[in-house]
Amino acid sequence: MHRRLAVLALVLVTTLTLAAPADASRRLKIGIYDEALALGSPDIGFAYLGELRPQVLRFNLNWYELAIYRPADPTNSQDPAYSAVGWAKYDQAILRAQALGAEVLLHVIGTPPWANGGKDWRYAPTDMNDLRNFTIAAARRYNGATLGLPAVNKWAAWNEPNLSTFLKPSWVGRRPVAARTYARICKTVMVAVHDVARETLRSVKVACGVTAPYGKGGSAINPIRFLREMKRAKAKFDVYAHHPYSRTRPAISPTKIPRQRRLTVSLGNIGDLFRELNRLYGKRKRVWVTEYGYETNPPDPRIGVSWAKQAAWLKTSHRIVRRHPRIDMYLWFLIQDEPDVSKWQTGLVDQFGTRKPSFFAFQGLPRR
Repeated sequence: MHRRLAVLALVLVTTLTLAAPADASRRLKIGIYDEALALGSPDIGFAYLGELRPQVLRFNLNWYELAIYRPADPTNSQDPAYSAVGWAKYDQAILRAQALGAEVLLHVIGTPPWANGGKDWRYAPTDMNDLRNFTIAAARRYNGATLGLPAVNKWAAWNEPNLSTFLKPSWVGRRPVAARTYARICKTVMVAVHDVARETLRSVKVACGVTAPYGKGGSAINPIRFLREMKRAKAKFDVYAHHPYSRTRPAISPTKIPRQRRLTVSLGNIGDLFRELNRLYGKRKRVWVTEYGYETNPPDPRIGVSWAKQAAWLKTSHRIVRRHPRIDMYLWFLIQDEPDVSKWQTGLVDQFGTRKPSFFAFQGLPRR
């Protein structure tokens, strides 16, 4: 009898263990990325966020806006060349996030002209020490021990560097040069953040990649090719970040494999990304989805889906991510539709303040 019970208990434990990968990830955190509202109109933005209850808020830390002139003491965020008003904007957002119980993810991005030979912010710095010094200044400001500000323990390098929209140039001839440039950016941010964290014995994570889901031709590099080129350039990072949008016309569901699978990594074929990560970096590398969403019609008749479908696909995409044992973060973009209909209409709220069904769907997503 005792032996039979022991066998039954073993079967039960084995069954539960085998079922575990299909269960909800215990590590997954959900959040929002809408800095235009959260930083630009914080009273409105944080009123919505109070209802939405995100666990993570993402902000781009714009180097080119914070350091208009070259600082004399670049590792000190209080150097007079740094924008006190600019830093204060982030300080207040991070304090408000703390009041909501949300963590903050900061993306270091955007080179000031004095650091890249007078070019626009999409071009990398001429000397990576300038980026290193800025990252140190930011990481020390938000180390939890300076100026009474909360600690930020989640960081990322740049945004969608496989698109020339964010990092130029993408190609020189047939060479995808952006990946090699980005590997240097990634390493610089990674090392600087970890060096500062050791000063206060904190644990931090730095994400790289942050890739857009598609890429072909002179202005973009597909994410799998980009990842391979990063590896060739010896990029190192704690976490790989990706934006697995299905932004096509017509839009496709989160479960559908894209037609141009060789050039695209959406949620429907995210296994392609994991296979490449496994091959290049091993099976232990974690992944963050730091941007995702579906546009709606109204207001966008070109690629928008109905409000009801947006809510349904929000739930489906979250379910896919939550069941994946290696994805730790899922961020929706945006809170509110952008006023220009040609831009992003992925908001949980329309431009007039009406809450879409997706607003309530996000509220109902399980936390942990």
